[in-house]
Amino acid sequence: MSNGPKRPRKTRYIYGPRSKELSFEAPLCTKCNNQRTQPSDIAFFDLFRFLKTQEQLTEDWGVKWADIYGASWDSSRTDLFKYFAKHVGCTFASHGLQVPSEIAEWLMGGGAIPPLEVFLWQSETRRDYLRECERRGVSESWMRTSDIQYKWNARAQKIDFLHYSIDFRSFTFYIRYPSETGTPNGNIWEGELRVSRRTEPELILLLLAFLPEKRENQHTSPPL
Repeated sequence: MSNGPKRPRKTRYIYGPRSKELSFEAPLCTKCNNQRTQPSDIAFFDLFRFLKTQEQLTEDWGVKWADIYGASWDSSRTDLFKYFAKHVGCTFASHGLQVPSEIAEWLMGGGAIPPLEVFLWQSETRRDYLRECERRGVSESWMRTSDIQYKWNARAQKIDFLHYSIDFRSFTFYIRYPSETGTPNGNIWEGELRVSRRTEPELILLLLAFLPEKRENQHTSPPL
């Protein structure tokens, strides 16, 4: 595995969610992926299912982790953080970068929690767009990974930063390593999950002009 990117002198940008650069070519071994990190995958998808039920709320909201994960909320929240740590580690590996030892050690059950930042917010613009898609009977899910940006410090032989985001319908997870505070940071690491809302460029709403109107089924009487 390379200790740095192919072009260590400047920041590299990977454009487009379908780019081959975003396909993980160095995945976890089958045993680790199926056994050791499976709880983190479950925690992530449980949160996805919960978020979908909250999508149409019109004001900022907060929820206790126990309302999402039940009595095991503390360990499940840690599993959720491990999901993002695994995602960041795979991102490092797939770009020819050495996975930070603190991430690898924590995922394997040792060491301290790595300085990872994960922040969840909701786009009001995307929420309204998806609501209109549903009204018109158009199937739309809006799932993508943003451009990935990182900067390689050739002198220090380490990553200065890496960040990107994951969109799930109207929700966005912003991920950064290391965090600006140098400690685990973000609203998924707080005692209560509080989600703020933002507006995005109206370009998204312009897409509505290209959506077909929902047509009601035409029923005719069968011939006698």
